[in-house]
Order: sequence, then C-alpha cells, then structure tokens
Amino acid sequence: MDRNTLIQQLKALGQPTRLSLAVRLARREWGGGELLDAMKVSQPSLSRHVRILREAGLLRERRDGRNVYYRLLDNNLAQA
Repeated sequence: MDRNTLIQQLKALGQPTRLSLAVRLARREWGGGELLDAMKVSQPSLSRHVRILREAGLLRERRDGRNVYYRLLDNNLAQA
C-alpha cells in the first residue's frame, strides 16, 4: 500500500461516525437499510459516509436486485 492511499484511508476513518460504520462493517456484511436503522443517521448522511469510505478503498459493495450490501474490505490497513 502506498503512503497516499494509507493517508486517505486514515483520514476517512478519522471521523467518529465513519469509524463506527467501519467497525460494524468489519464484523459482517450489512444491507443499506440495516445500516440506516443501526447508525441512527439520515439517509443522505449515511450515503456520504459510505461514499467516503468507498472512495478510500475501504468498502466492498454488492448489489442484489434493488438491495445494496456493504462490507469492509480485507486490506493492508490493519497491517500498516
């Protein structure tokens, strides 16, 4: 992992809501609706946090029909 990628990932995780979201997603795959209920944030806010984590290369997104499922990617962040 290059230094800039690591910096982007750490910045993404530096916000408390995104860190909490990442911890949940590290444990298991969550559907978008499930995350919305569990996180107690608005849908636009959740979408923004998910987008930032995805752009940082931390999330995997899987679509099943109209449903979207998210999971934290296994990557080298923990090793770094």
